[in-house]
Amino acid sequence: MCIGWHFAMQELKIVLAVLLQRYRYSVVRDARISPNLMMRPVHGMPLHIGPHGGKFERVPVRGTIHELIGF
Repeated sequence: MCIGWHFAMQELKIVLAVLLQRYRYSVVRDARISPNLMMRPVHGMPLHIGPHGGKFERVPVRGTIHELIGF
């Protein structure tokens, strides 16, 4: 195990918290989202990143995600 692993995990949490506070993330319309066995999107997760604030918009997505989550 890497000697800096614990520090890197702590830093990751802080950076993630800052990014989530400053920016708004929304899924690209008609994105194909198909999770694998590890619940990771096979084709990635295409997102729009914009300034925080404003209204959220529901967008249609494709893929097998509909079998796992009710939209």
